Amino acid sequence: MVAVQDSILSTTSRWQQVISDHIRAAYLVSPQQVQKVTANNGIITQAYFGGIENGELVLYKSVIRLFAGQVVPDEIRKIFKCSANNFCAIGETEIVEEFDGLTSQRAREEVATWKPSNTFAPSDYDLLRTARLVDLTIAYHQGIDVGGPIDAVQLNRDGSLRWFPRKENCPAD
Repeated sequence: MVAVQDSILSTTSRWQQVISDHIRAAYLVSPQQVQKVTANNGIITQAYFGGIENGELVLYKSVIRLFAGQVVPDEIRKIFKCSANNFCAIGETEIVEEFDGLTSQRAREEVATWKPSNTFAPSDYDLLRTARLVDLTIAYHQGIDVGGPIDAVQLNRDGSLRWFPRKENCPAD
């Protein structure tokens, strides 16, 4: 039997290989187009792959870059950053850490004033808090790599997903 973690890692690896091959082919035909979609740090695309293994979240990050005219997949990394409050974030986490850890005056003011809408069930609190932390990251992050429409998904221990909200261009399953 293949372990779930191996399955997630092998899926991540297969995705990285297939996408890298497609980007290499596109680069041979039109290097200018590939360079046009490449971020300042050389990132062409990135993806996160996750699932539940032994009741715990497993999450991998794959990055594909353009470096010195070559399409280069980065090493696949197992990522995860959890606070003492068992709240986890990926990506640009400094604002989440600030507000989750209450390390600034604005974070303490936020926790004193933010209350989720009464139209949601108490069980939705963590999902609403997560969306709020994403909004705060968009508002306060100093870089150019955060922003735009967001979607959030709750990954339940039984492997089921619950979207909140979900962008129109993001498949439901």
